[in-house]
Amino acid sequence: YDLLTQRLHGPFWTFTDAGATASYVAEDLPVEAVKNFMKESASSLRWAKENSGLDVELNGNTYKFPTDVNNRLVLQQSITLNNSLNWKLGRDNWLELSVEDTTTVLNSILQHVQSCYDWEKTINDQINSSSSLDQLRAIILSIKTSMAE
Repeated sequence: YDLLTQRLHGPFWTFTDAGATASYVAEDLPVEAVKNFMKESASSLRWAKENSGLDVELNGNTYKFPTDVNNRLVLQQSITLNNSLNWKLGRDNWLELSVEDTTTVLNSILQHVQSCYDWEKTINDQINSSSSLDQLRAIILSIKTSMAE
């Protein structure tokens, strides 16, 4: 039974002197229904990756920066105002970001976000061009494989 491309149909009952037994049969879902589910799943995976943070190298050191929209806006505003930032890395760990550093961080984050959207578009294009459950299962397998890497 494939949870992503099939549903269970039943129950079908068998009655004997010893009692009743229920059974189910796996049935393929319609291709369009699977496509819609897969597109929603790809969007959720993209969002999670987009917002998972990013390692950025500054002055020979690597720092993990949040990549969510709010932090992108703070970085952009700092660049627009030509201000340096005190960026909190941990409980008592601060990093002073010059405007140049802030620009490097924001550009890295924006490239990361765009690559996430590019990935989702590639998956959507593959889904849209599929006409069978076997083709869709192959896409699911490729997604699982890429996520494991």
